Amino acid sequence: MISLTVIYTAQLKKAASKASERFSFATPCTLDDVVRRVIEEHGEDISGLLLDETQKPHPSILIFVGENQVPTGSSVLLEDGESITFLSPISGG
Repeated sequence: MISLTVIYTAQLKKAASKASERFSFATPCTLDDVVRRVIEEHGEDISGLLLDETQKPHPSILIFVGENQVPTGSSVLLEDGESITFLSPISGG
């Protein structure tokens, strides 16, 4: 069993209605698996922020595994206990 913590920031935090949550996976998983699970859990509001019009991870979202930034769409295999942070663009003035 793989247990991961997903951390949301800015607009994603608002769309998920929480700052973080834990997800469990029966088998090793990738970032794409985590994105799909987050969308299943939170629906269209978060989907519109995480995915572009082609249903690929939006290039403006920064993704960190632990403290390391990983490219959007990376096929990195995640390990038990890791944290994944989704950082959405912040606007304001």
